[in-house]
Formats: sequence, structure tokens, C-alpha cells
Amino acid sequence: MDIAIERTSTTTIFSLKGRMDAVSAPCFEASLKGDEQNLIVNMQELEYISSAGLRSILMVGRQLRNNSGSLILCGLGGIVLEVFELSGFLKLFPVADSLAGARKLLS
Repeated sequence: MDIAIERTSTTTIFSLKGRMDAVSAPCFEASLKGDEQNLIVNMQELEYISSAGLRSILMVGRQLRNNSGSLILCGLGGIVLEVFELSGFLKLFPVADSLAGARKLLS
């Protein structure tokens, strides 16, 4: 999985590409600096997510929430969207159709 990271003073955007599985999910968690307030995870180019990937999303979301931050997901489609629907994760986090929509949720 490739992770492109864009940091501003208030928001960090992770754009994921490829597969988020047991091998790559720890890289997602390790990419966090720990001081993020708001995190947008753009999954537009994510092709697959496993239960290990879901676990990482949950752990990061919990960490942000404990620090009064927020995690917003965007760009979910195909099998990734199906996994989020079946797992109930769409009820746990705000979801936007696009990166622009996710940014609007923060303002």
C-alpha cells in the first residue's frame, strides 16, 4: 500500500493506494505523528481492505477521539465500501464522497 501524506496546521490527509492488509496496516498506524487533530483518510484508490486494515482504522479513530480529534473517511467505493457497510464501520465515522466533501465536514 502506498500512503501519500499532506499535512496542514489543522488537518492531515492520508491518501491510500493499493491494498490495506495485515502487512500494510501497521504502516498506516506508524505514519501518524501522534499530534494529529483531524485526519482525513482518502480511500479513492484503495482496492482492498482486510480485517487488519479495519482494526487499524478503528485504533487510529479511537486515538484521535481520545485527543479531541476526528477521523473522516472519503472516497470509499467497490469492495472497500462493501466491507465498510458489512462491518458497520460506516456508522462509526463520518464519511464523505470526496476529499472536498471531507474538508467541508471539518469546517
